[in-house]
Amino acid sequence: FSMEVEPGPSKQGELLTVQPWIRIQDRYGNMVDEITYIVRASLTCAGDSGCPGGSVCSDLQGNTRVASSGGITAFTDLMTNSPPGSYRFRFDLDRLLESGGGTRQGTK
Repeated sequence: FSMEVEPGPSKQGELLTVQPWIRIQDRYGNMVDEITYIVRASLTCAGDSGCPGGSVCSDLQGNTRVASSGGITAFTDLMTNSPPGSYRFRFDLDRLLESGGGTRQGTK
């Protein structure tokens, strides 16, 4: 998958000024729009000096698990209460299967 809109900056306790959206693609760059996926967003510290208290201080709130529609996953209400620092967004992909058995996962 690819990040089509990168998250914008935010102040602690406020919604991100720009909410991210993800395009689900195959390995050739073609949009995959026939299968529904769940994309999970999380926040991690970026480097040793980025997070005062280790990775546990990165706290992403809002609807962090969003289903794709037509190959696009759009987040709408992400925010953080993490202290000022350097953070990275992480997006994990889970495939929803129409009938029986587990999920497929990927990470970006």
